[in-house]
Amino acid sequence: MKERILQTASQMFLSQGFKTTTMDDIAREMGVSKKTLYKFFQNKEDLVKETTLYVFGYIYKNIDKIKQQNLNPIEEFFQIRKFIKESVKTTSFSPYAQLKKYYPDIAQMLLNLKKQYVMQSIEENLKRGIDEGIYKKNMDINFMKRWYFGNVYLLISEENFPSDEFDRREISNTFIKIFLQTITNKKGKALLKKLKKTYGI
Repeated sequence: MKERILQTASQMFLSQGFKTTTMDDIAREMGVSKKTLYKFFQNKEDLVKETTLYVFGYIYKNIDKIKQQNLNPIEEFFQIRKFIKESVKTTSFSPYAQLKKYYPDIAQMLLNLKKQYVMQSIEENLKRGIDEGIYKKNMDINFMKRWYFGNVYLLISEENFPSDEFDRREISNTFIKIFLQTITNKKGKALLKKLKKTYGI
């Protein structure tokens, strides 16, 4: 039952928003009493926190599976982006911006988890790309992984990129092309050109 609640809540929070989705809405959607929800979660904030961890775990467990496929580092980028694109629904709002506004402690927890995971993954990818001869050898890995994460954080910022003015997938595509063009050498750029056509970026 707890798993069912988390699945339903995550779908509703991401599609309708953390603020507008109530415990009553979730119970009604599931066809259970609100009392059932409170058997597993103390209050709505507790459910939001558990749902955030649930979605985070689902996404990064599947990203780890992609990383285990031994793809070349550039294709690994594209496969991960393809998975995220297919997994996360496009919404008219930024889920992270809502978390930051209404549940700041949960938003900070998510940011810390994401920062640790993403920077470790990017560092591993950059080192492999250098070893495989498709990324620039003289790259400052410590700088580049922080530059990457800083821009990922910037792109989800409602203040910098309001969702009513910018398509998040489009600006994300633009950034990833700039990032990969920056880190690839001649051999890597040739591979990147082929993969951009394959993945439609």
